[in-house]
Amino acid sequence: MIDILDITPGETYACKYKLGEDKEEKFGLILLRDVDQKLVKLQDLSSSEQFVVSFNDIWDVDEVEWVDG
Repeated sequence: MIDILDITPGETYACKYKLGEDKEEKFGLILLRDVDQKLVKLQDLSSSEQFVVSFNDIWDVDEVEWVDG
């Protein structure tokens, strides 16, 4: 896994994250990263909704390999 601070701008990454009080585990693409405020903007892969999440609520950051299918 990759540390959120080590991701390369312009590459595509995804991660698992927790959202809200229920803290249900979800999976999404990382759209933006704000290092100063320690926030990421994510697009949930199951609903396509976008969320802003703290660095503390994300894990398993990894690069996305796009496959033509």
